[in-house]
Amino acid sequence: MAAPAQLRSLIKTRAIIKGNVTRLIGYFSESAEVDIDDIETRKAKLEESYQAFLKTQLEIEILGEEIQLDSDQELERSRFEEHYFKCAKVINQRLRALSGNQTTSEPGTPSSHSGSTRNSNITINHGNTLLPKIEIRPFDGNPIDWYSFHDTFQSLVHNDVNIPAVQKFYLLKNSLRGSVATIIEPLTASEENYKVAWDLLKQRCDRPRQIIQTHIRAILELPEITRESPLNIRALKEAALMHVNALKALKEPVEMWNSILTYIIVRKLDKNTRRAWERTLENTQMPKFTELVEFLSKQERGEDSEICTNTIGNQNQIKFDKPANKVGKSSSHRGQSFIGTQSRNECNFCSSTHSIYTCEKFLKLNPRERSNAAKNKRLCVNCLRTNHPTNKCYAPGCKLCHRKHNTLLHFTESHTQTRVEEGSKGDSNSSISIDQVKQGYAVTYDSEVLLGTARVKILDIHNKEHECRVLLDGCSQGHFISHKLAQKLQLYKEKIELPFAGLGQLTTRAEYRVRTIIKSKNNNFQSEAEFVALPKITGMLPSRRVNRKELLIPNNIKLADPEFDKPAEIDALIGTTLFYKLLNTGQIRLSASSDVILQKTLLGWIVVGEVCKPQNSSRGKSCHLITSLENQLTRFWEIEEVPHKKHRSIEEIKCETFYVETTTRDSQGRYIVRLPFNEKKNNIGESYSRALQRLYSLERKLAKDVTLRQQYSDFLREYRELGHMRDITQHEVKHEGYYILHHSVVKEDNLSTKVRVVFDASAKSSTGVSLNDALMVGPTIQSELIFIIMRFRLHNVVLTADLQKMYRQIEVENSDAKYQRILWREGENETIRTFELNTVTQGTASAPFLASRTLHQLAHDEGNEFPLAASSLKNDFYVDDLLSGAKTIQEASELKQQLIQLLKLGGFELHKWASNKSELLDELKIDDNSNSLCLNAQARKLLGIHWDSAEDFITYSINPFTKDRHTTKRTILSQIAQLYDPLGLLGPVITLAKLIMQELWKAKLSWDESLPQELHTKWINFKGELPLLNQFKVTRQVILANAHDIQLHGFCDASELAYGACVYLRSTDNYNNCSVQLICAKSRVAPVKTMTVPRLELCAAQLLAKLINTVSESLNIKYSKIKMWSDSTIVLHWINASPHCLKTFVANRVVDIQSRTNVDNWSHISTEENPADYISRGQTPSEFLQNKHWLYGPRWLVQNERNWKFKQLTKMAIPEQRIKTALLVTERSVAVPGISVKPKIRDDTFERFSSIDRLIRFVAFCHRAVANRKGNIKISGKYTVEELRNARLQIIRVIQQIHFSREIQNLKEGIPLNSKGKLICLNPFLDSDGVIRVGGRLTNAQIAYSRKYPILLPHNDHVTKLLIHNEHIKHWHAGVQATLNAVRYNYWPIDGKNITRHVIYKCVRCSKLNPKLPNYTMGNLPKNRVIQSRPFDNVGLDYCGPFLLKEKKFRNKIKIKSYVAVFVCFTTRAVHLELVTDLTTETCLEAIKRFCARRGKPTNIYSDNATNFIGAKNEILKVRAFFSSNENNTKLSNYFQTEGINWHFIPPRSPHFGGLWEAAVRSFKHHLYRTVGEAMFTYEQFNTCIVEIESILNSRPLTPLSSDPNDLIALTPAHFLIGDSLPSFPELDLQDVPINRLSIWQRVQQVKQHFWKRWHKEYLNELRTRSKWHQGDGTQVKIGQLVTIKEDNLPPMQWSMGRIVAVHPGEDNIVRVATVKTQTGIYKRCVKKLAPLPIDPPIDT
Repeated sequence: MAAPAQLRSLIKTRAIIKGNVTRLIGYFSESAEVDIDDIETRKAKLEESYQAFLKTQLEIEILGEEIQLDSDQELERSRFEEHYFKCAKVINQRLRALSGNQTTSEPGTPSSHSGSTRNSNITINHGNTLLPKIEIRPFDGNPIDWYSFHDTFQSLVHNDVNIPAVQKFYLLKNSLRGSVATIIEPLTASEENYKVAWDLLKQRCDRPRQIIQTHIRAILELPEITRESPLNIRALKEAALMHVNALKALKEPVEMWNSILTYIIVRKLDKNTRRAWERTLENTQMPKFTELVEFLSKQERGEDSEICTNTIGNQNQIKFDKPANKVGKSSSHRGQSFIGTQSRNECNFCSSTHSIYTCEKFLKLNPRERSNAAKNKRLCVNCLRTNHPTNKCYAPGCKLCHRKHNTLLHFTESHTQTRVEEGSKGDSNSSISIDQVKQGYAVTYDSEVLLGTARVKILDIHNKEHECRVLLDGCSQGHFISHKLAQKLQLYKEKIELPFAGLGQLTTRAEYRVRTIIKSKNNNFQSEAEFVALPKITGMLPSRRVNRKELLIPNNIKLADPEFDKPAEIDALIGTTLFYKLLNTGQIRLSASSDVILQKTLLGWIVVGEVCKPQNSSRGKSCHLITSLENQLTRFWEIEEVPHKKHRSIEEIKCETFYVETTTRDSQGRYIVRLPFNEKKNNIGESYSRALQRLYSLERKLAKDVTLRQQYSDFLREYRELGHMRDITQHEVKHEGYYILHHSVVKEDNLSTKVRVVFDASAKSSTGVSLNDALMVGPTIQSELIFIIMRFRLHNVVLTADLQKMYRQIEVENSDAKYQRILWREGENETIRTFELNTVTQGTASAPFLASRTLHQLAHDEGNEFPLAASSLKNDFYVDDLLSGAKTIQEASELKQQLIQLLKLGGFELHKWASNKSELLDELKIDDNSNSLCLNAQARKLLGIHWDSAEDFITYSINPFTKDRHTTKRTILSQIAQLYDPLGLLGPVITLAKLIMQELWKAKLSWDESLPQELHTKWINFKGELPLLNQFKVTRQVILANAHDIQLHGFCDASELAYGACVYLRSTDNYNNCSVQLICAKSRVAPVKTMTVPRLELCAAQLLAKLINTVSESLNIKYSKIKMWSDSTIVLHWINASPHCLKTFVANRVVDIQSRTNVDNWSHISTEENPADYISRGQTPSEFLQNKHWLYGPRWLVQNERNWKFKQLTKMAIPEQRIKTALLVTERSVAVPGISVKPKIRDDTFERFSSIDRLIRFVAFCHRAVANRKGNIKISGKYTVEELRNARLQIIRVIQQIHFSREIQNLKEGIPLNSKGKLICLNPFLDSDGVIRVGGRLTNAQIAYSRKYPILLPHNDHVTKLLIHNEHIKHWHAGVQATLNAVRYNYWPIDGKNITRHVIYKCVRCSKLNPKLPNYTMGNLPKNRVIQSRPFDNVGLDYCGPFLLKEKKFRNKIKIKSYVAVFVCFTTRAVHLELVTDLTTETCLEAIKRFCARRGKPTNIYSDNATNFIGAKNEILKVRAFFSSNENNTKLSNYFQTEGINWHFIPPRSPHFGGLWEAAVRSFKHHLYRTVGEAMFTYEQFNTCIVEIESILNSRPLTPLSSDPNDLIALTPAHFLIGDSLPSFPELDLQDVPINRLSIWQRVQQVKQHFWKRWHKEYLNELRTRSKWHQGDGTQVKIGQLVTIKEDNLPPMQWSMGRIVAVHPGEDNIVRVATVKTQTGIYKRCVKKLAPLPIDPPIDT
């Protein structure tokens, strides 16, 4: 229905309603006597009229806005309401008169959503006029309100005998709300039904148990106080008292609940109030609840605030006061503070007891229907409440669009006009869908406002300091920290669930908070603070870099944030509670004209204010709508992809089948198609209302532009005049079919139509399903764009044209045309008309497929008569554009004529012809604009490329990019995506653009963040040179006219930044003229993850293989040669290698290359001559224009093939090869006299399993696979017991066949077994399964069959070991006897005891529990022990102790620990003892110094690995380093440098390596403990004692004593010490000199040398024998062996495990020390501390 007619109908309906109210007023004015029932009936009629008026008036107002109605609708509303209130007043007066001033109900006010009395309280008048009226509040079923309502109603109404029962029934019915109102709703108003209704209500609601539980639950769910406030405390106290008093009234023993109530209420208090409460208590007894109430009453007296009287929520929801529009305070409720006591929660839509936000009926509506419902109910469309208009609502708006309406009412509006860029025809299957456009908002500023930031130190959980950047915010009520920093600090997280509101009431939820300490970096300030953790504090601050030099900051200022000018993340925010404590006195304005100031704080000086302020103050900050770059970027990267074959989906196949089955032709040859619907066809909803609304919007827009409106009308008028749409206004059904929205598209560069109407079939219907959603898109059947352009470049003579109105030449079946309806009228005063589009409509999802498929169908139907045109229709059309050609003008002319005739048969017509030959265009007799023929020098744009038809060149037109105020990632990507180069002729330049894009992603910048300086400079330079590409042009034709030899040459290359490939076509004609032209190129940027250059070169080769394979197949010409060139010898070796020899990454790509190309066609080229080198590195436009090598390939390529520069590959070690592993399994054959045995190939399948259960399941799997292959019934699921049994028997049969084949043959044939064999005593036999079992003598025993006749197992087979090992594990690692007994229940292994012992020996866990340590023979004595040398020249050092000393001589309690350093001479076994007071390095050095001073400096010192010894060695090395670096040292220092002390360590934890000093320690302790006992000495006394023990030890004989009195006394160490000076020098040998020739001194020397002679003869020979460790060679320990490391203080199962990585054999080649690698590190250990595990070491391949 047209809008004016509909409006007239509504106005007439409104007049009827107003007349009804007027008649009611007249009725009561004329009728003096009426009864109460008559009044009640007319009262209801009045309310119905009021609701009808509201609905009708709302529709009139909505329609009036659309057609711009001039009448004043507010006046109409006010007049009707005057009549309404006048009539209501009369009705009330009559009711009061009839009821005798008794109870009555007031009519509802218009402000209520229902207009009835259901929203009003019932007022009761007392007989005493001095008392106020009593209101009965409505009861909604809340158990807490029941007794209040019951007692009030019973007292005022139920017990009042003066009120009739009928009126009581009405009063009761009007007092009920929600679910309880439904109890009496079916009852009619009568005296009898009142009692029934009252009893039903009591039966439903009078439930004490339920009421008590509700009060208790309300107490438990009282909200917590998060901020100390008297209002909050008062609210909590009153709520708690209300529920407690109610429970007391219900006879509950509340007095006994003191402890529980007190605990619950105290937990609801804030921490400050809770702390104050605790201070008032004693720990002796639990306080009473009344004491807590008195305490809270005192606390609430602190300040009296105004309590708002608004009542929102129910009694259980107490909202505490909170300042509005503040962020950050930890509160569990948002909004303003109100205390509610008697309000109810009623839905404004369905009047039930729930919020409208959770109303199921309301939520089932779509957003538009919800919006209409809200307007009909006269609700605020922003908060959906009734007590205020929308323009006075202060609630936050829509969360999606931030407008003034509720989020539930948000629905998207389609745009009325879309600007289409040039070349938008790239995607043949695309349809314009406004709903799919993604948008975002970006705010840009002319200036930058600096906020106060600081660098502080913050403590983590271990009190370790971390530096972070904080924002100082004086308007935040709390402190905040980012999740990233909180996780880094690892602080304790206190869980919270709180919303925080910010600007525009946008909220975010916090999950936890942390507490830590922040410190200043500039002074000693520190403070503890509690931070709420949020995902992100804010964006980068500042948003872009600030020019710091312009601020003129003084040099002596210490800034809190030295890098305030650089954009960086904010880690934390410091709020107002700490902000003002940080401020100091001091503020500096940087300049008179600047708004930037320096503010002094405890953290340093902060920089705040506005910088870069614009000169023109009138220019404000602006907000721009930004379109998503997703489509542009996707299109950009898709162009760079090599086209590949696409496989059709099921829907595409179905769509093709549907087309073939349903397409027909009319009498004129035009094709009639059906719309290919999918399963969503029946889900298309109502779309008329949206189309109508869009039409109104379109008309308003066209009214502003007369020219656009005229062109728009002309377009649709032509549409109608051509019969492409028809008027169905008289026959339309609004709710049938689908109404398509439409809008204008302006294309200024179009040669014919500037304005085009675009149909939007993606607009959603009322069900959310659009026409495009219900259509199948169909497959892409036309060639790829790059193929069409490449073939276009092959022809000598080319033709281009455009199919005129291609889509509209294909008709749509009449039954489907109802889904292509539109609304339109040429003038605003005309009636809106409905049209059906009769043809295929551009904008529907299936239109591209239907049009392209119809062209193919035409070629198929009529192609026999026009073969050239049929081939061109299938291969040379891209949507409606023709790009074709031929070798000669005659062939081209014939092609043109065939195309015209063939397309005419299908109702199509070509126009906009163009050609490189003017003769072809002269033949056309077409009345068309001269521009359509386009013979001028101006270039035409064809499918994204520009072709100059006059000069036959392809050119590029690069328009300068718009100047952006700020260069960001968003602007750069948007501009790069506009570069359109499908052939890759600008490959090097495009590569450079891709590299800039990659750097943007690597920089991890946000979309609107300023760029780093280096990247910004690179982009500005690149963008500035792009217009230079307008000078670039390339010949369209890439092949010679009469070429007889055509070759394809592809080149590939890679760098660390990118890789690419390019393909050239080489043609030679009959005159030996040769031409090389670039056909296409593709490039890729290198992955962000670093990859080796050879791998990138291989990726380039793979790209070339794909590209050249695609090009060769698409050009449809014969090639004499196809060559691929690469400058990487490694890649060429990989391509020529077998893929199975290469690693996975390389092998996969080599397989792809080998499958696409011939390996023999790959050759090597030098890097200097490789044109692909340019595309792999990128070039600026200026460099690209100077590059002549790119378009024509290597210079030698145009020469004769004999001059080509081939390079032969030389053999080399190829990287990335797999490690070749060969496994050779052999089996010995036993020669048997008289029998020839063929050699067998051993099958090691069973030996690959380490578990018998896994082996059985593997065999069962094989059996099932064979059965499923042979049988018809497929078995799946878990294995059955029968399957596992058969698998086990099959395994047994196999191993028995291997080991007992002769015995099995004899048993089968009944031949007796060999009498000398091992089986003869077991009486074996074959059972029914073909398995050998042991016969034995237990036939009559009543035991299981398997135990009576166990299965025979061979001795040393792997399966036998698996079975034994399985029983060993099942019986918890039992011993040999127990394991063997368990095995013999089912099996009888030959030589079972030995094989079981061997299996248990190999058990790792058993071996770990009872480790076997290796043995070796005692090693040879060290060289220093058997060579004559000065005493103490080679010494061993060890410590013993501790020993306790007294501090003083006399009695005292203080005891001091001391130790004894034992020095033992290697040669003489002389002992030197030094008393030390601790085990530090310093005391060790002092003891060594004392030893050197008394005994001389030793050459070598040996010790264990104690830390004090290691430290002493390091100190000596430092001293030696000092001496060696001093050039002016003395002779003494030179002596120490030359004769330095060498320190040696024995292996860790190997005390037996130091047996010499260990024996000395044992001897020292022997004398000390037996002599001293438990006595305590002073330092001097104990030192004297150990010196005496030293003399005793040095007096011990070195050789056995003799019983012959004539022998010399035994040789002792003292013989070598007494009489010998410390700085001794070498003496001459005087042993053989006669005594009479010696001086006295020489005589003394002779006696000394006599001692050494006895040392050689007597003592040295005593060291020859080994006292222990006589066996073992240490061969048990090998490299790679798995061992456990013995720990003396741990049980064996806890010993750490490691693998031996090195062994250290001694001079006798016996290994006594090994290096072990564990999980924690690498250690060196004696082999006696290593227990080898019974696992074979890995074989080193």
